[in-house]
Amino acid sequence: FFLMIRRPPRSTRKESSAASDVYKRQVHGEKEMTEKVKAALKDVFEKFAKDRRMDGDAAALFTQNTTGESLVTKSDNRIKMLLASFGKEGGSYIDLEGFYNFYKDAIVNNREDVVRKNLAVYGYRTHVLCVD
Repeated sequence: FFLMIRRPPRSTRKESSAASDVYKRQVHGEKEMTEKVKAALKDVFEKFAKDRRMDGDAAALFTQNTTGESLVTKSDNRIKMLLASFGKEGGSYIDLEGFYNFYKDAIVNNREDVVRKNLAVYGYRTHVLCVD
């Protein structure tokens, strides 16, 4: 009896690549955010987005408000990773879909506690984040 450990494809360079996402769904099962959570995330996104886009400065402001860290700027590695992994036009901004995908990635990676804490900062008390 052998236990096979599945690995992402070797061609996968970034954790957020499509191949890696397929791998995560195969291993962890497909999880979808509830409509209530999507509505809450949309509300939070719109607080910081301009013209339905969140650029580096807006993402830094979002991170400052969410984490309480006042020194976050667009040059922070977290902001760079967010924009590079989930952004549009070479990472110059993130749209609502990318914002959803950022949080869905956290859920798939079993970090629902982070999503809950982030939403709580904005007054959302949601106990059901996703459905299988």
